[in-house]
Amino acid sequence: MEKQIQKFQNEVSFVSITIATLIITFLFLQTPKTCIPPSALQKPHLRFPNSTCDSTPRHHLPLSKKNARLWSSKSWTTRVSSFVQFFTQLYQNGLLKNHSKVLCVSAGAGHEVMALSKMGLKNVI
Repeated sequence: MEKQIQKFQNEVSFVSITIATLIITFLFLQTPKTCIPPSALQKPHLRFPNSTCDSTPRHHLPLSKKNARLWSSKSWTTRVSSFVQFFTQLYQNGLLKNHSKVLCVSAGAGHEVMALSKMGLKNVI
């Protein structure tokens, strides 16, 4: 009697696992209809989405437009102006001239380079 119960339990477990696997496979292969607009192309033509609702392609932003947006931010302009104030002291002391060649080592985002360029130095790297 115990072997029959164990055999029945094994069969029920196997059937349950099989059904669960089929349902999960079906759910993974289905794409939710609410996230993708009807005008969108089929899956092979799109990049792989990060989530189910992220299937629309992102447009490329040109570097000049990206830089213009960054350079117009308040934090960028305040940092550049602080570097301009610092370098103005060096300029007034005669350590910097318009024809000076300047190499900014470890310039990071380039605040220093832009500050020196705004001051009128021609050769800033």
